[in-house]
Amino acid sequence: MAQGDPIASVMHAAMPVLFITVIEGVRHLIRRWVGLATGSHRERVLLTRWLLSPISSFLLWRRMVLWNVTSYPRGLQLEYLHLHAISTLHQEHGRWLWRWRAPLSERIAIRLQLAGAAFPTIPLSQQDGDDQLIQAAQTLVSQAEQRGIRLSQMDLAAQLRAQGHRIANERLRWLATTIGLRRESV
Repeated sequence: MAQGDPIASVMHAAMPVLFITVIEGVRHLIRRWVGLATGSHRERVLLTRWLLSPISSFLLWRRMVLWNVTSYPRGLQLEYLHLHAISTLHQEHGRWLWRWRAPLSERIAIRLQLAGAAFPTIPLSQQDGDDQLIQAAQTLVSQAEQRGIRLSQMDLAAQLRAQGHRIANERLRWLATTIGLRRESV
């Protein structure tokens, strides 16, 4: 065959190298096409779910695509959170009127809830701050109840801010529901 000829040796090795290069190139293209190379391969919604409930399956699939959720169980979890938030607004504002009567911050929170759940980025220090805020709010509410006073959300916010806690108006409702404060006119 090559028998000491360098050009013949290179030509003899060129065919296997070319073959391996072509196979690896095709393999890479297929992995990119399927989404395995980038980790964006989306699990499919089960066929039985499509057959039994096509409308909710389409909505689930749509949310998975919009929020770039690749895991089917994670998509189900986000769908559950979304339905729970909607049902809460139904109870408070009515089945159809929640879209107009609910405060804008709550309606936007439903859309942002999925983004926060899909991409959790809450730092640990903020969670610790939430715990301190909840503790301070519970203390203020129990002190007010001992004096026979019922605090409104705005009174609670004013007292928390007077103590040096920072709380945005949007988070006030979350805090009130977390500690079980009854909602009064705000």
